[in-house]
Amino acid sequence: MTTRWSWCPRRYDVEAQRAVEVTIVADGNDPESFQLRAGEGRSFDGDSSITIRLSEGNTAHVIVSGVDYGFPGKTGEPWEDTYSYDEPSTPGG
Repeated sequence: MTTRWSWCPRRYDVEAQRAVEVTIVADGNDPESFQLRAGEGRSFDGDSSITIRLSEGNTAHVIVSGVDYGFPGKTGEPWEDTYSYDEPSTPGG
């Protein structure tokens, strides 16, 4: 799934509800993985696009430039979305 924006959001926040591995690919660079514990969060920056992967859906709260995507994905299944900046989209996942 790809979500596109008409403006350039630069901040991506992920806060774990339960332990989860988060992988980030910002602007086509190499993937970076982080282990988040319940209640732990991280913020990320990107200039043109970012892909967020969760090892399990419904485990982390995702906010992209102030737009609240809630807890995307399904429990027991990996979740991934790419955010870029061409056309506006509404939250989903």
